[in-house]
Amino acid sequence: MIVNPKKGFGSLVKVLDAINPVMVLLSIIGLFMEYTGLRSYVLLPNMIISIVFAVDFLLRLIAFPAGKYFFKGYGWVDFLASLPGFMVLVANTPILAVFKVVRIGRFFRIIRILRFLRAFDFMKRMRGDSAWIQERVMQTGVAIVLIFVGGIIFTDQALSSQHVQLNQQRAELAWQNAGRNTARMAASFADAELYFLEGRIYQPGTGAPVDAAEYLARSGDMDGLQLVAFSDVSISPQPGLNYPEEGLLMRTAQTTAWYNQVMLGVLGTLLLILCAIIFYMGYVFAKDMSVVQLIIDSLDAEDYMLLANEADRLRNADGAIELHPEEDEISSLLKMAAKLGSQLANQPQGASSLPGGLAQDGFGPAGLSGMPGLSGLAGMSGVSSFDEGAGSPDAAAVQELTSRLDRLEQAVRDSQKVIALKTIKLATPVIIRYIQEELARKAGS
Repeated sequence: MIVNPKKGFGSLVKVLDAINPVMVLLSIIGLFMEYTGLRSYVLLPNMIISIVFAVDFLLRLIAFPAGKYFFKGYGWVDFLASLPGFMVLVANTPILAVFKVVRIGRFFRIIRILRFLRAFDFMKRMRGDSAWIQERVMQTGVAIVLIFVGGIIFTDQALSSQHVQLNQQRAELAWQNAGRNTARMAASFADAELYFLEGRIYQPGTGAPVDAAEYLARSGDMDGLQLVAFSDVSISPQPGLNYPEEGLLMRTAQTTAWYNQVMLGVLGTLLLILCAIIFYMGYVFAKDMSVVQLIIDSLDAEDYMLLANEADRLRNADGAIELHPEEDEISSLLKMAAKLGSQLANQPQGASSLPGGLAQDGFGPAGLSGMPGLSGLAGMSGVSSFDEGAGSPDAAAVQELTSRLDRLEQAVRDSQKVIALKTIKLATPVIIRYIQEELARKAGS
């Protein structure tokens, strides 16, 4: 459904629509780069883009009628796409802490792919500004994205869990091979970042102690790092600092690499399918809708030449237009519209344009000829039209009445007044009986 902006907000919406495709493209690129080795470089730009989309949603909520925009204009899609931006704005509040507890922060990062749907405002016009096409493409695109996002969330959770378990198993195996000696194990374990022994933090290899500030700096972004505990006791020397009494802070580059490859594959598949839906379905829908638009324009202009030319390619070997059970509905619609247009175009000037079903029931150009008691009213030339005995001196009066009925019938045809036609149909037998009685009475006198 197309939702028009409020009065005075048209220019603002045009600016937002012009900026949106660029921001969508940058957002998609940033999302993909989060699963590469360049992740640390795109975190800040992605945060800025997220805030821009949050502001975009708020401005649209003001510019459009809120209810129509949110529920009928796919504003809820914009809202979901802008959630990462709102999370940035509340990053240091208790609200974000709740999000972290329920582990939906990763979900919001994945669902940013929904921002791609905002580009429909730009791309859906490539095949004409058809509201029907826009609505169908949007509905299909949203359904596909939501299904894929659900699959991505499930895949992400499964891979994350598997990722943690694999790293845990690697570290525990190396620890057991080192005789459960954490310092010896950390010195030989290639992915060791720091190790914990008797509640203190040490540098692998050298055994140099590490203070809490350095540990906090290294563990500030745990992406690519994982904490593995070798004991059940935890140490909290100061608020915000927590680590196991004995354990290891290890790098996870190896398992992170295959995790990123899988996620990139899933996201890439979603993007390719979405692009195919936009362009292919837009092309197919536009092709069908062009036929519908041609029919509408032809009937509206009462010019059926283009419609007939389009239907010529659908004629059979005999040159006739006929329906086939196995053909698609658009072809059948085109054939029937062309057939109707041909009939309307071949009618004489001033003839009724009522459908054929009404003509057969006594309301078409020659419909009155089959009425009971009246034969050829539209073409009467004399009193002989009434009965074989007609020939009285009052034949001229009957001819005048016939001429008036002809003119009345012609007026009815021109005005297409069905009620008047029915009145003539019902009144004609009475009129004829009256004329016949008058002729018989005068003949007898």
